Order: sequence, then structure tokens, then C-alpha cells
Amino acid sequence: MKLKSVATSACFSSVALIGLISCDPVKDDTQTEPITLVEDCTSAVGGAAWDEGQPYESVPGIETELADLDLTSLPEQVDISSLLALYRGYIAYALEIDASELGDTLPRDETLEKGELGAVVLGSLLLGDDVLGIDFSFFRRGFHRYYTCSRSFPATLDDFVATYGDYESWDYADMDSVAKCDIRRLRSDTDQRVWVAETLVEDHIRETEVLLGGHREDGAFDFLVYDQEGQLSDRSRFPTLNNGPAVVAAAPYVCTTCHVDTESVESTWAFTLQRPAVGPCAR
Repeated sequence: MKLKSVATSACFSSVALIGLISCDPVKDDTQTEPITLVEDCTSAVGGAAWDEGQPYESVPGIETELADLDLTSLPEQVDISSLLALYRGYIAYALEIDASELGDTLPRDETLEKGELGAVVLGSLLLGDDVLGIDFSFFRRGFHRYYTCSRSFPATLDDFVATYGDYESWDYADMDSVAKCDIRRLRSDTDQRVWVAETLVEDHIRETEVLLGGHREDGAFDFLVYDQEGQLSDRSRFPTLNNGPAVVAAAPYVCTTCHVDTESVESTWAFTLQRPAVGPCAR
């Protein structure tokens, strides 16, 4: 994982700060310290140690397995018409295609041009069996490895604040979270379409998770996780069913399982649900 520093100045909008546009810094009274963004996927983002045997994403070696595949052996148009709506949703999300616009086939070469996530999609289809049509465990491992490091997210909470503002000054509400089974402090800036959730354990912030809207071509949400040290992470701790012990889960996969809209497009689920009602502590 490489990091990129972006100088903050009057010429930068919030869009510029996440690497979508850029301009020459203007040295004036508004100049601040550079913001560090996660730039590419040379190495994984990482996070807390996985629990033994959990989950699929904890299995190492996806980079080598993906590199060993001959993705050009797939047809030029890869048939995805028979895939479940869930799987089509993840394919659309990985490729940043609006769920309503995902067709019955994927153009192989154009998908490869999407970079690592495009290769992950094709690899999972190449390895798929005749029943499901996709190797979803392979997809999950590759999606986890390459999502967080490919979105140009702020590398730390300090960088996040420098990009989107001091979220601690935003209005908030403390709620008994169905996802975390603890108190969660929810903050929002609806103008920027940014929602911040802090998991509180004995008044200590265990992790900070962000729902980011308006930054993707497919209209879905981006999911960011920062650990208790304020570092960008690709995993988060979640309780198990019936108030069981908490486990380390892969982000954004675990986030998407709650924020999925199963009704927006019949053939392809979309990750556009802002306020999910599901979770291990839902009643």
C-alpha cells in the first residue's frame, strides 16, 4: 500500500482531496498540513489480527492465486445472466456499475481495464462451478484485498477530518446498535452525504466507521473503517448471533451485508441502503 500526500489549499475542494481532481497549491493563509491518502494496492491495508479460521478473507495468498489465472481464457463476452441477484450486485459494486445498468454479459477486456477489482471479478467467474457460476469465496478474498486500498480514502482520522471537517462538532445521537450490540454514536453531515458511526465500549471509541455517499459512479455507498488508533483499516469487530463473542470481520464485506437494498433492482442487489434494520442484535 502506497500513501500519497495531498497539500490542502484554497484551490482544493472536497472532491479534489479524495484524488478525483487536482490543482496547484496556492500558498496563502489557508495552507495546512498535507493530507495523506491511501494511493494504491502495493500492499494490503490490514488491521486487527484475524480470529483463528475466520473469515474467508483471512486466507492468505489471493495475490498469487489471481496472478496464476489466465483470465484471457474467458470468452470476450462473459455470460452472467444466470447469477443470483446477490452475486450480480457484488460484481456491479466491484466494477462501479449502477445495479440497473449491469447487463447479462461482461466485456472481458473492458473489465480487465478496471484494474485489480476487475481481475478479481473475472477470476471468480473463471473459477465458478456450474451451480453458482461464481467462486464467491475467491471473490470475497480478492474484494477485501483490493477495495479499501483502491478508493483513495484518507489514511487516518486526522486526514479524514482535514478532508470532510471536524465530525465531532456535528449533531449526534447515541443509539443501541443492532449491528454492534453496543452503544453507537451516529453523526452526519447530510450536505456532504457523510455519516460517521463510533462504536462506544465503556465510553471508549473502539472503531469509527464511515458511510460515504456521492463519490461513486454507481450511486452506491463507500465504506470506511478506522481503528481505535485512528488508522484506516480493512476490518472491524462485530458480535456474533445471540450476543456471542465478538469476531474480526472483513470490511467492506460485512458492511455491505447490512446496507444492501434487495428491492431496488430485481436482478441485481445494490448497496445503497442508508439505515439498515438487520444485525446480530436485531429483535
